[in-house]
Amino acid sequence: MKEFEARIATRMASEHLQTLADRWRARYPVRFDALTGEIQLPGALLVMTADEESLTLRLANLTAASADGIRASVKKHLDAVAGQEGPYEYNWREF
Repeated sequence: MKEFEARIATRMASEHLQTLADRWRARYPVRFDALTGEIQLPGALLVMTADEESLTLRLANLTAASADGIRASVKKHLDAVAGQEGPYEYNWREF
């Protein structure tokens, strides 16, 4: 299994985290508050952590076959949430 992490520079991290989690909770198991969130996506667990300067995204339990597609999906949805502040730069690091 693979894990990836990206840190997105934004002062709207908490708002983005909550909006993304709220949008996905009708489709996936979701837990979140203002600073942390977990979304159980098909084939991965997305863990989000917000602070005053950034939103950290961690994707866990990925298979090699699903990694690119899931990262692209998270990017697409987060950039949509970001509106004019995005699109963001995603420098995914593998663990």
